[in-house]
Amino acid sequence: MSERSSEVVEFINARLDEEEMAAVAATRGPWKVTAPRGYPQRIINDRVAIIAETYTGPQIPPYNARHIVCQDPNRTFRKVRALRSLLKAHVDYYGPGDDEHFPIPTLRILAAIWDDHDDYPDALKGEEARDA
Repeated sequence: MSERSSEVVEFINARLDEEEMAAVAATRGPWKVTAPRGYPQRIINDRVAIIAETYTGPQIPPYNARHIVCQDPNRTFRKVRALRSLLKAHVDYYGPGDDEHFPIPTLRILAAIWDDHDDYPDALKGEEARDA
């Protein structure tokens, strides 16, 4: 794999490590929303621990709670495993890469998830995930 591709793979693995560590530290799931149309909406787990409360109103739609539930640690673990598998499949398939085809779409698309991160690779700045 080329040096630039290795940099992108390292960046992606570091972000997956961060997400996994955050999920490990979070309150166990599964998470669910109570009072889906009420005020406030609570995100709880099976032990009825309150994970968070969100408020709705004329300027705040009731979808924040649903979005938070999508970040349930269990789902994050599945997402991290799936993205690591995809990254491994990419690396196994392409093997030693060459800079002629850099960035390979798979890496560009995966890295684009974190394009607002301070460590986003310079080699990808200005690239679009055109194949997404």
